[in-house]
Amino acid sequence: MASLLEMAQGISKEPHNKLIILMGKPGSGKTTVAGTFPKPMLYVAIDTDGGGEVLKGYDDDEIQAIHITSDIPGTPNAKHVQGKLMDLIAELKATKHNYKTIVIDAYSSIEEGVVSYLERAKGKKLNLEERGGIASLMLNLRNALVDLCREQDIYAVSVCHIKDKECTDNTTGEKSIMIIPKMSYNNGNLLLERASAVIYCARKTIVNDDNTRRVAFLSYIGAH
Repeated sequence: MASLLEMAQGISKEPHNKLIILMGKPGSGKTTVAGTFPKPMLYVAIDTDGGGEVLKGYDDDEIQAIHITSDIPGTPNAKHVQGKLMDLIAELKATKHNYKTIVIDAYSSIEEGVVSYLERAKGKKLNLEERGGIASLMLNLRNALVDLCREQDIYAVSVCHIKDKECTDNTTGEKSIMIIPKMSYNNGNLLLERASAVIYCARKTIVNDDNTRRVAFLSYIGAH
């Protein structure tokens, strides 16, 4: 049996992760930035998200779009959004396609859609254990996306709305504000920790030298 040191290999052999997170407030240019990724592209709109309208300047052979919504609980073979996305990923893995980028817009709304689906099926609010089950579903989805990126060398771009989270340093007691995807704190962090890059989109009002104002769209790119 080879020793652990004998199993060492060059860093270039490490699998490349093409999971990208696009974060920002509504109207900050997230979907527009997503549209700049390599084509052909599959744009996956979650529920009633209307961000895909800004991509209509591209040709049909560059971007194809599908809409995924939860089924009505109790109907035959009903599924929530996360289950349908897992089916889509499995289909992409099993099908010969030419997509170079998969965009999920808005990824941050998936968790809310699953909660709504399960609460409608149950007829009341979910308990903590059931919420924990949703965390497992979201972890499975994230891992499936990472696997898809690596197996097929394609980009998976997750578009996320944001929220502010006050955090306290356990050592110093100092408080700070973090910007995270609009999901539960745990699920948002699980998503961010596997991303190869996080792009924060913002819309700013710029004051010119003559005191006139104009709107500018900025993107901050970093590891996290």
